Amino acid sequence: MKNYYLSTALLGLFIAIMVVIVPFNVQADHCDEGGIVCNPFESENFDQILTRITRILAVTALPVYGIMIGIAVYNLITGSVDPSRRKKAKKIFLYSTLGLFMLLLASGIIAIVGGIFG
Repeated sequence: MKNYYLSTALLGLFIAIMVVIVPFNVQADHCDEGGIVCNPFESENFDQILTRITRILAVTALPVYGIMIGIAVYNLITGSVDPSRRKKAKKIFLYSTLGLFMLLLASGIIAIVGGIFG
């Protein structure tokens, strides 16, 4: 039951971060092309769209990473006698760090693929 409350609180916190921090200011007020769907990212090419998406993900991922590290530290401290909780804390730390590292590499990968395909 304790895990249920913790996961519900984390989900609520994630949703709050998504609503408050991530800027969802997609407006089509400037679109004068009667009936045609406008580009919400206001980008000229696919590279700019991917760059904007990775920026939004980075803004969202950094607070989530901090929360996950906090959970890992909590499990590590409180699980000093239970080896399974220490193992769980190590996995949380490993996977959240790998996820953040991959997100930070995403902009480099976008630049490399954009350079290859022109």
